[in-house]
Amino acid sequence: MNLGYFLLLKMIGKGGMGFVHTALDLRSIAQVAVKVMRRTDAWSVDRFIAEFRWLSHLSHPNLVQLYDAFSDGDLRYFSMELVEGDTIRDWFKRQPQNAAKSWRRLKSVLSQAASATHYLHQNDVLHCDIKSSNVMISPRRRAVVLDLGLAIRTGDNNPMVGTLQYMAPELLNREFPSPASDWYSFGVMMYEVMTDSYPPIQVQASVAGDHKIYHLDVEQFESRLKEAPEELKQLCFRLLSNVASDRPSGSQVIEALGGTIPVGSQPSSGLSFTGRDEELQALDLALQTSMHQRPACILLRGESGLGKTELLRRWLKTVDPTHYLVVPLRCYHQDHTPVRLLNSLLQELSILLRSIPTERWQPSLRQHVGSIR
Repeated sequence: MNLGYFLLLKMIGKGGMGFVHTALDLRSIAQVAVKVMRRTDAWSVDRFIAEFRWLSHLSHPNLVQLYDAFSDGDLRYFSMELVEGDTIRDWFKRQPQNAAKSWRRLKSVLSQAASATHYLHQNDVLHCDIKSSNVMISPRRRAVVLDLGLAIRTGDNNPMVGTLQYMAPELLNREFPSPASDWYSFGVMMYEVMTDSYPPIQVQASVAGDHKIYHLDVEQFESRLKEAPEELKQLCFRLLSNVASDRPSGSQVIEALGGTIPVGSQPSSGLSFTGRDEELQALDLALQTSMHQRPACILLRGESGLGKTELLRRWLKTVDPTHYLVVPLRCYHQDHTPVRLLNSLLQELSILLRSIPTERWQPSLRQHVGSIR
């Protein structure tokens, strides 16, 4: 079938959030993947928009690359890089019988997937659905992490925390996700790939019944991994720790797998910043004007790479959060969906309002809900 600029060829993936098809982009005859939103309820639309935004502002060689987002009536969809290959589990099954070579290759692709996961965490994004079917291996042994449909910001909560077999103990006990939760899922994926089975874990209710207790059968764990290199076995064991703080960090995981943390993966907050006094004063003046309930608009223009985003980030640090509610928004040129700025605003507000008592904002929301619609 045709969908906008795309000729959908074959469904290659189906999940809770959407369907993924191989497709031809009729503008260039390039082969791409197209993810089509599965449902049209408000929560699904919100998650779809969020996934697009994550992929739009992140760039890593081991994260799937996004192209364009569109809508057709209630239907929303976006195009992205078509990653040809196998899931990491299927890929490892087909590795040559030479054990040493197979383990070296596995360490290489795992380190790539770990690098992408660490990059997400460095940018305050939790994947929340790390599993073997979301890590593809290309014929050239490039690992690609897919599907940020359940991704959230660090410190936020996610009512849809992922796939049950990969969920960390703290998530079943209704604690907030953290980078350590993603690394637990990564450990489950490692074990699954190396043994073609899930870890031997039993989950029981506590005596009081108020939380779940995880128990890893160590003897069975080691028995199934007797052929694996010691460093992979130890890393997997540490990642599956019941205690989140005992799991290795992203840099430790990458190091254990023999990878390197790429330069620039850390946020660049330490860069010097000078010569923007005039622009900062204009922003201050606009804020003061808005305090008198008069609208103020500043258009910040400049070529890509001149530091517009960093200027705004530095200015926001000077704004007193007890007096002002400042919501930074961004539109992406790849986004061709309607009211994209309003969608961005509503997503940011929904996050901010969770930290504000309901009685402070609900009356106003009820009063103006018709206008918002």
